[in-house]
Amino acid sequence: MSSLSWIHSRLLSLPILSVALVVLMVGCGGGNGGSHLNPSTSISVAVFPGTATAPINGMVVFTATVYNATNTAVNWAATGGGTFAGNVLTAPAMPGTITITATSQADTTKSATVSVTVTAAQPVAVSPSAVAVPAGGLQQFTASAGGQAVVWSLSSPPPGVDFGHIDQSGNYTAPAVPPPGGTVTISATSATGAGTANVTILFSDASLVGQYAFSYSGEDTAGFLAVAGSITFDGLGNVTPGGVEDVNSGNAVATNPITGGTYDVRPDGRTTVSFTTSVATVTFQVTIISPQHALLVRFDTVATGSGTVDLQNKAELSVSAISNFYSFAVSGINSGGFPEAIAGNFFADGNGNFPINKAIQDVNNAGTITQADVSLQGQIVTFDTNAGRGLLQFTSTTKGTLQFAFYIVDHTHLKLVEIDSTPILAGDAFSAPNSITLASLTGNNAFTLGGSVTKGAYAAGGIFASNGTGSITGGVQDLNVAGRVLTQSIATSGSTYAITPPSSNRILLSVSNGSSTFTYGVYINSNGTAEMIELDTNVVVASGLAFLQSSTAAPQGNYALNLTGAVGQGEEDVNGAIASSVAAAFTGYLDANVTGSLFPNVQLSGSSTTAPSTRGRGTITLQTAAPSPTSFALAYYVVDNQTYLLVEIDSQRVMLGVMSRQF
Repeated sequence: MSSLSWIHSRLLSLPILSVALVVLMVGCGGGNGGSHLNPSTSISVAVFPGTATAPINGMVVFTATVYNATNTAVNWAATGGGTFAGNVLTAPAMPGTITITATSQADTTKSATVSVTVTAAQPVAVSPSAVAVPAGGLQQFTASAGGQAVVWSLSSPPPGVDFGHIDQSGNYTAPAVPPPGGTVTISATSATGAGTANVTILFSDASLVGQYAFSYSGEDTAGFLAVAGSITFDGLGNVTPGGVEDVNSGNAVATNPITGGTYDVRPDGRTTVSFTTSVATVTFQVTIISPQHALLVRFDTVATGSGTVDLQNKAELSVSAISNFYSFAVSGINSGGFPEAIAGNFFADGNGNFPINKAIQDVNNAGTITQADVSLQGQIVTFDTNAGRGLLQFTSTTKGTLQFAFYIVDHTHLKLVEIDSTPILAGDAFSAPNSITLASLTGNNAFTLGGSVTKGAYAAGGIFASNGTGSITGGVQDLNVAGRVLTQSIATSGSTYAITPPSSNRILLSVSNGSSTFTYGVYINSNGTAEMIELDTNVVVASGLAFLQSSTAAPQGNYALNLTGAVGQGEEDVNGAIASSVAAAFTGYLDANVTGSLFPNVQLSGSSTTAPSTRGRGTITLQTAAPSPTSFALAYYVVDNQTYLLVEIDSQRVMLGVMSRQF
């Protein structure tokens, strides 16, 4: 199944994985050693459009962004022909290829280069011939057709894609985010011919507008931290008053009103959000995937963590929207500060009740495992339609009564954070089928899990093949056990799955590597994913998510990236915007928070990747630039051509993550 069915409410794995990995750092330490990013991030320059085509004597309007400098001005130069007036290039009178260089005025050793292909003249001269336009922005085009009238048009977008709009005066309005490929072609057609111009769409403040639910898990000065809330962006760079966040850490359990703030979207979708609450100023580093979804890292010296931001459907912020079956998973720490995870399935009657006899859960409390607990029930206690926030209680014989604040994204997705002092658990609930069969788990399934072993952090990922009748027919998995990395084949012998108890919405999955068997409780979601909680003694606690695979294509395009996990005795959370193409490995920028040490705008240089195997596993090495380069060695698992799951496979860190296609 394609991830398109869940693209606007992914990724449950991020809150769960960040919780599971942070937990063990509080109690056990992280990976061995630890390779930290360079604290003196250097100046760098990015140029848009990255490449351009223009006819002879055509005009190209360039934009440069200078990172890590207060002076953001550049000097422009053309090699091979052409002249500059400010940031506007006039192409030479002969076809060919020229090189454009933008040099930082703050540090003249830092520059960026792009190429322009100069072509023959067109029947209609369109100006500018190439330009970068911010999302939601306006651009005036003119056409010279020997006195003839022209008709303006855009290339036809794929279904569901917005290319923007151009009127018959040549006024172009860009879409809210870059479309697939990142560019739009403008055409001016006359009676005797046509001319075109290429527009590169850049993310802008207009790419983030509306009311969003957010959640993240990480650590602060008191240890484990879990947060969920609702925040509103106005599309102009302002956080509007009226939002709220629920915070649970060793410091306090609190509900804090959001009183205002600002945000700044960079051309690649990386965004700094700073907002004030009744008690503090909080900063996020967000990478936009779409107007509906973004990845989040807490980005200040007070705390760190990873999570997601999802546009709330304001028409579904009601108790009645929470109806039918949901699968859920939460994880965090117990009252003793040790890792704990719960996964299960419940029925909501649309009136705020989760009846007993229609719910089930698995609990792994620091290695003490309770399977198939059918005593679970719950109810919604209060609800606020403005923020889409409510309070609910889960009650069971295993856990007693647990209270959660929840935020509705839409009727298919709830974000959860516990508001008891202990334990501290957080995660998500997603719509689930009314009933399942063995065929509900069919095909290749990419998965990642995070948690702890007795010696430290644990991360696992891989792909297993299920035949729809109860057998696992092979696969591969990577394990990072406190920095010790193992790559294993999944054996057919001893790898099975069954619905147990019969007629429940729970699958018991056994995956064998030939010598050890990994046992998981699995709960199917309606969006092509499945909750997983480990129920064996191979680890202390681990939980995560499986994704039904629909492609084994290599990554190509522009991606939002998140990595989260353990480094040394702390936590490292990384967001980024990276790009790959047939001709080059990954380029782009990372923003990292290493236990409160902040590293913004870290440029990639010399990264590499391998093609995926027939099962969809490949490798990526993300290499940061000088003066003190570091690297992330990652295994990736293809979900489809939009989504790739990640596990770090070196001894420096124990991390999990995701790459999600921007365009």
